[in-house]
Amino acid sequence: MKRKLLYLLSLLLLNFLSLTIYSQSHSLYIKGVVTYIDDTENALNSSIIVGDTIYGTITYDLSCTDNNTLPEVADYRYYNTPNGIDININGYTFKTDPDDVNFLFEVIDNHNNRDNLLFRSYANVFPEDLPVFTDTHISWQLDDATQTALDNTDIQEYIELSAWEQDFGLSVRGSTVTSDTSFSIKSDVFYVDTVNIFSSINDQYYRDVKIFPNPATDMIKIDVAPELMGAGYVLTDQAGRTVMRGKLEGTVTGVDIRKLPAGIYFIKIDQAETSAFKLMKR
Repeated sequence: MKRKLLYLLSLLLLNFLSLTIYSQSHSLYIKGVVTYIDDTENALNSSIIVGDTIYGTITYDLSCTDNNTLPEVADYRYYNTPNGIDININGYTFKTDPDDVNFLFEVIDNHNNRDNLLFRSYANVFPEDLPVFTDTHISWQLDDATQTALDNTDIQEYIELSAWEQDFGLSVRGSTVTSDTSFSIKSDVFYVDTVNIFSSINDQYYRDVKIFPNPATDMIKIDVAPELMGAGYVLTDQAGRTVMRGKLEGTVTGVDIRKLPAGIYFIKIDQAETSAFKLMKR
């Protein structure tokens, strides 16, 4: 009886710590293919071409409030991390500047006879070996002329591509202060999934680790920044018991969780000293 009581107390303590230490952000994992490039000055060093795969995450707080006065237009604006866009194209990373977040999620329901969704990041970090671009944009826009994709301007947690018109265009643009060097990349997104990122409030690595899908039933993928390659990971249950451990072999590592009972687990990445990521196994 005493042992059972201690076990229940440990579960309550763990849940309390989870509420006080971990914060949740809602993210969309996207994957697509580059369909168009305008780079006459070769700012991209010919490193990105049509047909390259593009993947990454769009992260936003679902509790954000609308600050647009029009009833058919909602503007959800973000000025702090981890909100923003983070994408990779052929090893090049384009992402919202974590030190200067200026990110918009706009939802338009039947305005000017269209439905629209727009994610746009106005202040971004581009690869260091590219020219210094003073004007940068990363955006993803979805359109529907039938006005059936949306029936309100609430913040959208899930996105069904089949409800929207093709192309599902995501674009990256940059230009220098004199505008003598610029580029534009357009791509067609063909896959969207939801990702829940849980992390310590003070951890510097939380923007660079994604776990998906979440919830999961059989396999998960751990997507990390290159500097975390080779790090170990530990999977624990709610009682703090280690149920699995392994090593991140690349930027994306698959983990088979089919043998685990349904429940809530935590994934700890060794080099991210204070981070843990909450995973739900169905």
